[in-house]
Amino acid sequence: MTFITALLTGLGVGSGGLYILYLTLIKNVPQAEAQGINLVFFITATLAAAVVNLINKRISFASLLIVVPFGIVGAIAGCYTASVIDTKLLSVLFGVLIATAGVTGFLKLMKKR
Repeated sequence: MTFITALLTGLGVGSGGLYILYLTLIKNVPQAEAQGINLVFFITATLAAAVVNLINKRISFASLLIVVPFGIVGAIAGCYTASVIDTKLLSVLFGVLIATAGVTGFLKLMKKR
Protein backbone atom coordinates (compact mmCIF):
# COMPACT_ATOMS: atom_id res chain seq x y z
CA MET A 1 0.00 0.00 0.00
CA THR A 2 2.85 2.39 0.80
CA PHE A 3 4.42 1.78 -2.61
CA ILE A 4 1.14 2.47 -4.39
CA THR A 5 0.62 5.66 -2.36
CA ALA A 6 4.16 6.83 -3.13
CA LEU A 7 3.70 6.00 -6.81
CA LEU A 8 0.44 7.91 -7.07
CA THR A 9 1.87 10.89 -5.20
CA GLY A 10 4.87 10.90 -7.52
CA LEU A 11 2.50 10.94 -10.48
CA GLY A 12 0.86 14.12 -9.26
CA VAL A 13 -2.05 12.73 -7.27
CA GLY A 14 -2.16 14.82 -4.10
CA SER A 15 -2.54 13.41 -0.64
CA GLY A 16 -6.11 14.77 -0.44
CA GLY A 17 -7.04 12.71 -3.47
CA LEU A 18 -5.42 9.67 -1.95
CA TYR A 19 -7.26 10.23 1.32
CA ILE A 20 -10.58 10.38 -0.51
CA LEU A 21 -9.71 7.20 -2.43
CA TYR A 22 -8.81 5.51 0.86
CA LEU A 23 -12.04 6.60 2.54
CA THR A 24 -14.27 5.58 -0.36
CA LEU A 25 -12.58 2.38 -1.54
CA ILE A 26 -11.25 0.90 1.71
CA LYS A 27 -13.46 2.39 4.43
CA ASN A 28 -16.64 2.51 2.26
CA VAL A 29 -17.39 6.12 3.21
CA PRO A 30 -19.84 7.75 0.77
CA GLN A 31 -18.15 10.04 -1.80
CA ALA A 32 -19.70 13.32 -0.61
CA GLU A 33 -18.91 12.54 3.03
CA ALA A 34 -15.31 11.61 2.16
CA GLN A 35 -14.89 14.90 0.32
CA GLY A 36 -16.28 16.79 3.33
CA ILE A 37 -13.90 15.02 5.71
CA ASN A 38 -11.00 15.76 3.39
CA LEU A 39 -12.04 19.42 3.16
CA VAL A 40 -12.05 19.78 6.97
CA PHE A 41 -8.52 18.34 7.19
CA PHE A 42 -7.32 20.47 4.28
CA ILE A 43 -8.70 23.71 5.75
CA THR A 44 -7.18 22.94 9.16
CA ALA A 45 -3.77 22.19 7.67
CA THR A 46 -3.94 25.24 5.41
CA LEU A 47 -4.75 27.56 8.30
CA ALA A 48 -1.87 26.18 10.36
CA ALA A 49 0.55 26.53 7.44
CA ALA A 50 -0.69 30.06 6.70
CA VAL A 51 -0.11 31.16 10.31
CA VAL A 52 3.42 29.74 10.34
CA ASN A 53 4.25 31.28 6.96
CA LEU A 54 2.80 34.66 7.95
CA ILE A 55 4.90 34.65 11.12
CA ASN A 56 8.00 33.81 9.05
CA LYS A 57 7.04 36.55 6.55
CA ARG A 58 6.80 34.14 3.61
CA ILE A 59 3.29 35.30 2.71
CA SER A 60 2.19 38.81 1.92
CA PHE A 61 -0.82 39.77 4.01
CA ALA A 62 -2.04 41.92 1.11
CA SER A 63 -2.03 38.83 -1.13
CA LEU A 64 -4.20 37.00 1.37
CA LEU A 65 -6.76 39.80 1.24
CA ILE A 66 -7.11 39.11 -2.48
CA VAL A 67 -6.86 35.31 -2.53
CA VAL A 68 -8.96 34.34 0.51
CA PRO A 69 -12.31 35.80 -0.63
CA PHE A 70 -12.01 34.04 -4.00
CA GLY A 71 -11.14 30.79 -2.22
CA ILE A 72 -14.19 31.09 0.01
CA VAL A 73 -16.49 31.79 -2.93
CA GLY A 74 -14.97 28.88 -4.86
CA ALA A 75 -15.37 26.50 -1.92
CA ILE A 76 -19.02 27.48 -1.43
CA ALA A 77 -19.73 27.13 -5.15
CA GLY A 78 -17.99 23.75 -5.21
CA CYS A 79 -19.96 22.49 -2.20
CA TYR A 80 -23.22 23.58 -3.76
CA THR A 81 -22.34 22.02 -7.10
CA ALA A 82 -21.34 18.76 -5.44
CA SER A 83 -24.62 18.69 -3.51
CA VAL A 84 -26.74 18.88 -6.67
CA ILE A 85 -24.75 16.36 -8.75
CA ASP A 86 -25.67 12.68 -8.54
CA THR A 87 -23.25 10.82 -6.26
CA LYS A 88 -22.32 8.25 -8.90
CA LEU A 89 -21.55 10.98 -11.44
CA LEU A 90 -19.52 12.80 -8.79
CA SER A 91 -17.49 9.62 -8.20
CA VAL A 92 -16.84 9.20 -11.93
CA LEU A 93 -15.82 12.85 -12.30
CA PHE A 94 -13.47 12.54 -9.34
CA GLY A 95 -11.97 9.38 -10.81
CA VAL A 96 -11.39 11.14 -14.12
CA LEU A 97 -9.74 14.05 -12.28
CA ILE A 98 -7.42 11.72 -10.34
CA ALA A 99 -6.54 9.71 -13.47
CA THR A 100 -5.89 12.89 -15.46
CA ALA A 101 -3.65 14.28 -12.71
CA GLY A 102 -1.73 11.01 -12.57
CA VAL A 103 -1.24 10.74 -16.33
CA THR A 104 -0.29 14.42 -16.62
CA GLY A 105 2.25 14.06 -13.82
CA PHE A 106 3.67 10.91 -15.38
CA LEU A 107 4.00 12.56 -18.81
CA LYS A 108 5.72 15.61 -17.32
CA LEU A 109 8.11 13.32 -15.47
CA MET A 110 8.90 11.41 -18.67
CA LYS A 111 9.39 14.66 -20.60
CA LYS A 112 12.06 15.82 -18.12
CA ARG A 113 14.13 12.70 -18.71
